[in-house]
Amino acid sequence: MPFVVLGQIDTEYRNYAPIFSPNQNYITWYAKVQGNWDLYNYSLAHKDISRLTRSEAFEGEPSWSPDELGLVFTSDKSGSEQIYMLSVRTTGVEQITDQGNPKDYPTYSPDGRSIYYREKEGKEWHLFKMELASRESERINKIPIEGRFRISTNGESISFVTKTGKKFAIVRVDLEGYLLSKTETEFSHPGNPHYSDELGLFVFDAHADGEEDSGNGDWEIWTIDKDGKSLERITNNRLDDWGPYWSSNGSQIVYSGGGLNNTGYEIFIMDMNSRKTTQLSSRK
Repeated sequence: MPFVVLGQIDTEYRNYAPIFSPNQNYITWYAKVQGNWDLYNYSLAHKDISRLTRSEAFEGEPSWSPDELGLVFTSDKSGSEQIYMLSVRTTGVEQITDQGNPKDYPTYSPDGRSIYYREKEGKEWHLFKMELASRESERINKIPIEGRFRISTNGESISFVTKTGKKFAIVRVDLEGYLLSKTETEFSHPGNPHYSDELGLFVFDAHADGEEDSGNGDWEIWTIDKDGKSLERITNNRLDDWGPYWSSNGSQIVYSGGGLNNTGYEIFIMDMNSRKTTQLSSRK
């Protein structure tokens, strides 16, 4: 897969949190290029990048519908972070949550009838579910969420990080919010967990030395099973790697990492058998 020029040199150039589309046709993420955050899409068939949104507001955190005809994403164009829906056919955009509390990380349910998202209540973020036909929402559990959550590769569970006292754990719940597993790790701040049902493994990111913030190249990608065993370090280089996401069969991951020959975050894909990595995005 060749490098694709996404933008000119920009000190704020970033590519964040890539995901595979449900049928593995695309890799989609959000990027800050020349001061604006927008959604970008990489076609695995055509090996090119397209820009999906154009706005001076923040637009990020995309999730595909199961039929790949639409996406939901977060935007602050209304004044606070809310959830929007984008039609691929018409390019029309619709706000689907009211103003109220800030909301983010929208994710389609496997059947496409609902979306899940985080909503801030007081000082905590919790997991909500919205039925798209009625636009009615409800909180599905009381476990506070730290950062991004992911629906597992076969669509049967949701994974996220929670904090209990000074410790962090990777939590997995079913689609109704009931607890399935709680996996403690040795890290002070693991993030972005995604569960592969085929492999029985979480992929996540964390600082190799247990620090919460990085920038020194020690933020890496790891795998661990739901019992907290079989911990394995997947990346190990001089630049930070984070935001991993499994392909449907667990043979690949996509993630954000320090780009080759530049300082901006780029999009990478890794073959999990050979551990060969390819940088998909680039800039001059």
